[in-house]
Amino acid sequence: ILLIVGYKFLEKKTIVYTMITIIATSIFLHVTEGWGLHLHEELIGMVFAGVLLGVGIGMILRVGGTTAGSAIIARILNKFLNWKVSHALLIVDLLVVLASYFIIGIEKLLFTIVMLYITTKVIDFVIEGFDAKKAVTVISNNKNEVADQINEQLDRGVTILNGRGNYTKESKEILYVVINKQELIKLKKLIKKIDDEAFVIVHDVRDVIGKGFLSA
Repeated sequence: ILLIVGYKFLEKKTIVYTMITIIATSIFLHVTEGWGLHLHEELIGMVFAGVLLGVGIGMILRVGGTTAGSAIIARILNKFLNWKVSHALLIVDLLVVLASYFIIGIEKLLFTIVMLYITTKVIDFVIEGFDAKKAVTVISNNKNEVADQINEQLDRGVTILNGRGNYTKESKEILYVVINKQELIKLKKLIKKIDDEAFVIVHDVRDVIGKGFLSA
């Protein structure tokens, strides 16, 4: 049923990749049927299960596919409500797990919730990678010098936005720049050196497409 729903609301490529995933999963489950690790610590198994699931699901989601089931719902929530796929998947899976409380019991339920959280974090890491981006807003009385130094030392473009302080009623020009996470410390030092009273806001950024970053 979910495949039919996905076929209606998602890209056809997504459904093709999903069918490949279903077939591959069935084959590998059959091949590895007798494989297993007997661990004395359930906590270790839970952590590594979350990591391995996150890596596998993350790679599938990164290329545009799904693992069927709740992942299709997560893709639909991402498309129409702009939810992050990993977070939507976590919420849907949590609803399923919570509904199974009377079957698996409270201890396994809590273990599963922790495993799903780990899976979500690993999925984010696989999809977004090491190279996280930061958007920085700078309000400074030395805005021109700050902008010039960002251009020269970081080789990043700066956008100037017009703003006005509500309390002072003064018009201000605000600097806006997107950088790699690794450049953040250098940027902070640069701003502090020029204007140690500058007001700086740092935002997490999911996707950046354009010159100096990813192509569309």
